[in-house]
Parts: sequence; structure tokens; C-alpha cells
Amino acid sequence: MQNYVFKAPKASDLPPQRLRFTTELIKGAGYQGWVVLLDEVELVGFYSRLQRARSYADLARWLGKVSGEACPGLVVVGTVTDDFAAAILGVGGKQDRDYVGHWLRSRGEAAVAARAEAGMRTLERETIQLEPPTAEKVTTTVEKLRHIYSIAYAWEAPRVESMAGGAGHRSRMRYKVRAAINEWDLMRLYPNSRPETEGIDYRPGYHEDPELTREGENEADEAR
Repeated sequence: MQNYVFKAPKASDLPPQRLRFTTELIKGAGYQGWVVLLDEVELVGFYSRLQRARSYADLARWLGKVSGEACPGLVVVGTVTDDFAAAILGVGGKQDRDYVGHWLRSRGEAAVAARAEAGMRTLERETIQLEPPTAEKVTTTVEKLRHIYSIAYAWEAPRVESMAGGAGHRSRMRYKVRAAINEWDLMRLYPNSRPETEGIDYRPGYHEDPELTREGENEADEAR
């Protein structure tokens, strides 16, 4: 009887293999593929340089920007703040575009460096600016939600003031939707209440988070 030696793959080789396996499994089940949404990609800006570099590399893989590692049947869409490229990649920020690739190569990680550079190029050159919602769109959306809410709780939700346009948080769809639902919840549970929502416009500062840095770099070192 002949013995065969099987060597387990390195931890760093597992993510692309798992991604490809999952995609083929979904297609084998009769579907054309799957769509993945990567929300709040700007959170990468809170990581250490090592974590940011590896995140750019993983993003390039997910988006099919790495030669030989694309997964037919996988569609990935990400969201990122409009100031990310300037604050993290550009000269006025952390300058990752100029330093991350060279830094990874100095660590002997040329392959990761190439992926990271592809990920950064995608974030810098291939993003699409979304148009802000119009007043009519906001009003229509909130009214549809009011109808759904009324049916779900068998309670006639009152109309709320719908404002679109202007500066800051009040121009955003998320603000209006969350404000309406919160106010309906309070009025339904406390009929005598007259809630008024106050919001503060938030912009990430992209300061490195020590907790994320410590945990993430330990994981990254184990994967090497």
C-alpha cells in the first residue's frame, strides 16, 4: 500500500480558496452566482498600516482585480466615503498610495504589495459618486415606510416632516428614515409624547484604533 503525504495549505492561501469554493458551490446549486456588499470600506482608515495594506490586498481579490484570482459568478460592490482617497491614500493624508507598496516589498511581501496597490488604485480611480436624494425621493420613501409601519403594527403612523437638501445629516436618506421610525416607535409606545429628532453630522477622523490594531496584527502575523 502506497502512502500519500498531504500538506495543509498555508493560512494565507485559504481565503482565495474559500472564496472560489463558495462561488462554485452556489453555482452548483443552480444559481448564476452571488452578490456581496462590502459596506463602510472607509473603516480601513482606522487600522494600522499593516492592516490597511492587507485590507487593500483583500479588497483587490474580492473585486476581481488580481490576475488569476477572479471568481466568475461573484459580483462585489463596496461603499466608501467620498473623502477616503484624499484622507488615506493621497498626499494630504496618510499617503498609503506612495508608501504601502514599498513598505510591503521591504518586508518580502511582493505579491501582497501588488494586490494592495491594485486595491488602492480601485478605491482612488474607480469609485462612482452617488447623487444625493431629491426632496421628492425622500418624501416618497418615507411615505412608503409609513404605510408599511402602519400595517406591521396595526397602528396608523402619522406623517412626519420630510426635509431633503441642505447641508449635513439632514440631506441624507438614512437620517430621514431612522428619524421617522424612531419617532413612530415613541409615539406608538407613548401616545402623549411629541418627539423631535436632533442629529449631528459625523465625519470619520481616521485615527488608528489601538484595539483594532492589536487584534488585527496578531491575526495577520498568524496568517503569514
